[in-house]
Amino acid sequence: MKSTIEQLCQQVAQNPRRVVLPESTDPRVVDAAKSLAKRQLAHPILVLSEPQEIEGVEVVSPSNGELFQRCVQRLVENRKHKGMTVEQAGEAVADPVYFGALLVSLGFADAAVAGSIAATAHVVRSVLHCIG
Repeated sequence: MKSTIEQLCQQVAQNPRRVVLPESTDPRVVDAAKSLAKRQLAHPILVLSEPQEIEGVEVVSPSNGELFQRCVQRLVENRKHKGMTVEQAGEAVADPVYFGALLVSLGFADAAVAGSIAATAHVVRSVLHCIG
């Protein structure tokens, strides 16, 4: 008989989702991304400032011009009622946690997992500002 964890893993593997992991400076997060890819439980997306090759893991950078601009536009749109400027949005998008939340908002990822380094309040604030 399979354990509950094994059953859940089998179910998740049937329809893996794109999960962004913005806190890639934590080695545990990089290890988790590799494990998710190896076990085919998700399509992990790591946010890294410097591009590098990690087997089975998609790597994105806030310095990517087109993606960065799309994130800035989305954040300005989401926060215009609070008077957010393009410059303020650009500073926020440079933060990996905000960048990850915006990737979800734009449909580039299905989910984001953060909080291994960032404070809970920062993670929640990024979700409220970027996703709603």
